[in-house]
Amino acid sequence: MNNHYSPSITEAHTPEDGGWTTYEDSPVLLISIPAFGDLVHIENKGYSYAWLWDESCNGHIFCFKLNSGEERAILFAEQFAGKLLKEPEAREIFHIALTASELTEMDDDTTILWLPGIEFKS
Repeated sequence: MNNHYSPSITEAHTPEDGGWTTYEDSPVLLISIPAFGDLVHIENKGYSYAWLWDESCNGHIFCFKLNSGEERAILFAEQFAGKLLKEPEAREIFHIALTASELTEMDDDTTILWLPGIEFKS
């Protein structure tokens, strides 16, 4: 994972649903973004990320670029998904598990994009 990344993305998507869980005693932010249906099927062989602040949306934006070249951004607006970043889990290194499926319909066969080792700095 490379953290020397300057986003060139012009659009961010808002999670439809999300919450914290754990994997091997590490915090995982599980989020659903149906618009990322194609993205979750890409095998992640590394990625870079950056956190930005968007004053007009009043929220943090998590920008990431997979080594395959796919680049996306997730908006964590303060009144909605941004509340997840105020939880204690966000103060540690955490992972993001991203799915295009509804969280209530997830099972062992649900495809996710795994983004490990994220540090959130507000």
